[in-house]
Amino acid sequence: MNTRMDRVCGVRVAGGVLALLIAMNATGRAASREKVLFEESLIGEGHGKNGRVLWILEGGEARATAAGLQVRDSIGETFLLEGVAVGDESWRDYKLALEVKLEERGTDWRDGVWLGVRCTPNQNMYVLGFYSGQLWLSKNVVGVSVSDNKPLMMTKEPVAALPEGQWRRIEVTAIASKLTVSVDGVKVLDFIDNAPEKHLAPLTRGCVMLGARRSRLSDDPTVAVFRNVKVTVPEGSALVPDSDMDQAVTKGIQPWRAREIWPTMDDIYATLRAWSEKHDDRMTLETVGMSLEGDPILAAIITDRSVPDDDKHSIMITAFDSGWERSGTCGALHTMEWLMGGSRLARQARRYHQVVFMPIPNPHGYRNHLAYNSKKVNPYHGGRGRSDHWDLQKIEVKNPEDAPHMVAITKVFDKYQPEFILDMHGVGLKYAGQLVQPSLGSAYSNTSNRPWDWRLLETMIGYANRSGHAFVRMEVDAQQSYFPTGLEAYSKRFWMGRPLFYTAQYGYAKYHTMPCTVEVGWPEGAVEAVKGLLDFGVRQFKESPVPGLPVNRAVYQPGNLSVCAYGATAKERRRSRVELWQRQEEIMLGSAYPYTDGRIMAVCGVGENTSKKLFGDKKGPTIPIHDFLRNIRRFPGLEHDVIDQYALSGPQYCVYMSGMAEPPREGKAFAPPQQGLAIEIPVFYRAPKLLDVRLNGRLLTEDAADRYQVWYSEWEGYTLLRVNV
Repeated sequence: MNTRMDRVCGVRVAGGVLALLIAMNATGRAASREKVLFEESLIGEGHGKNGRVLWILEGGEARATAAGLQVRDSIGETFLLEGVAVGDESWRDYKLALEVKLEERGTDWRDGVWLGVRCTPNQNMYVLGFYSGQLWLSKNVVGVSVSDNKPLMMTKEPVAALPEGQWRRIEVTAIASKLTVSVDGVKVLDFIDNAPEKHLAPLTRGCVMLGARRSRLSDDPTVAVFRNVKVTVPEGSALVPDSDMDQAVTKGIQPWRAREIWPTMDDIYATLRAWSEKHDDRMTLETVGMSLEGDPILAAIITDRSVPDDDKHSIMITAFDSGWERSGTCGALHTMEWLMGGSRLARQARRYHQVVFMPIPNPHGYRNHLAYNSKKVNPYHGGRGRSDHWDLQKIEVKNPEDAPHMVAITKVFDKYQPEFILDMHGVGLKYAGQLVQPSLGSAYSNTSNRPWDWRLLETMIGYANRSGHAFVRMEVDAQQSYFPTGLEAYSKRFWMGRPLFYTAQYGYAKYHTMPCTVEVGWPEGAVEAVKGLLDFGVRQFKESPVPGLPVNRAVYQPGNLSVCAYGATAKERRRSRVELWQRQEEIMLGSAYPYTDGRIMAVCGVGENTSKKLFGDKKGPTIPIHDFLRNIRRFPGLEHDVIDQYALSGPQYCVYMSGMAEPPREGKAFAPPQQGLAIEIPVFYRAPKLLDVRLNGRLLTEDAADRYQVWYSEWEGYTLLRVNV
């Protein structure tokens, strides 16, 4: 995507990273003479005498005012601060001196002035939190508290209260492993970080950070003004040379020095609207729901609108866990941008497919970097296979008033009844270079989120491989089998995933949608995988008598005999597939047994009464051939003598069925299938000569529309006979 850059109130927005450029009354001196690393009064809104000083806004808001640098609502969950930073990792031993006035304090008891020292891009930092008469010192290594979210040291001093409306002077000195803090000349903290067995090695370098912390649970803002910030090297501090490890690290790439590269939700929404206006011949934007906070939940449909939708496949590309794993959203957005382009494959894909994107189904989660919405409902799984938020008997959202994002997802499924869903996951993109091992197939936690056609999966991986992107094949690369029930004592010997119901299974359970999950490391790799998916569908359209993705078999009997969707167009086949899929409990399918070379007899029955007439008092699944022939005489309209002659001319002694037909669900009255059906029969030769093909004893001719079709399938490696009913 093109990077959008704006300049508002002195803030430059570039790809989600905010760089606050402040130039006011700079009085920096030569560090070589007075050992001043940085000095800035921050007073006034004009340009400083000594040029522009770069502050990095990591979180919250900041603006220049006549009184100083006003910082508002810095991010400070657990003990990690994201505020306004200056300096770099060349800063080691130093003293930070500043003046601060707290103007407003949020309602959370820890809201207030926070300071960070020795802060590095990989989120190492010491954090000082000034609460009501308390000062807490915390230490974070790679963004995680080293003391189980408890302070390394806590002191109670009245001067540390920092009451609202009063200026206070704070000095923080960091020399080697020792930190001291004073407020208005009163020492309030003296700490030596010398317990690496508990708290890891002391932090030795990094910038300073100013913050006005506001909890995400706070009702009111936190605002503080800073002025006269000065960072100096204390007298007697010696220059510490880089170690061998320091030199080795600096030789490698360090992309994490750029922080939070994810696009904001507002920027994404603006981009989607701009795309839909610019490319109205290929993209439509729909509002499919509203979050609890009033944000729209959007679906973007990309297809060639000059071509009727009757003969297009329906595909969903989503980022259900986008709040927590923003690279999934970025993968979806990159894919959208490619699909709207002018490449040959993109044009073909729009011609043969209708692709529905939901890049941010959980707006609250995306804004706040959370996996769930404000009612703690995760749209990715809705309870990890439990019935927390799903009624698993009816396959519907249990508490829709708490989960409008899940309701919106189900509405999209219901409207488009897609053949395929690709759900994109990844990482939070807290810094540039944050990666997850790219993988394609199932979710790590859930083996059910996996496409059944490994050839499609390998096509997608092949596309990515040829462009230089690799994908892990999960249990294939681990060389592990799926977990069998009963072997809990040996569970570590099996693949970590378990069969669970996640939101993607809603589409499978109701519409036979093929699910697939991708972990997005690089968005460009996700685009290449989608190219493989769409090209697979295009080639199937062109080469197969039954075009499109392999999502058409509603009932299956071992041996590859199946009841399939019927129709001349993709739309007709989708209707047929959904009807048969939702009624498969009513359908029986079987064949004469044992399988015998040179002859095939397939049997299909629909409805509970059919099952009773066919089996009588028997419960199935087998019935002797003589009983079968007697019982089917209860059905009029069949050429019974022809069927008897064929059945009794061979060695097969029974009919094996896939099971007894059941009553319609929810007490509905039985009705024959309204959309038609087809029966596919494998013939395990490359080019067999079919001497006689009959339906209900009547001779058929080869005809694609209403009779039968025969073709050799390169994918299966054998011939398929398809009888259209």
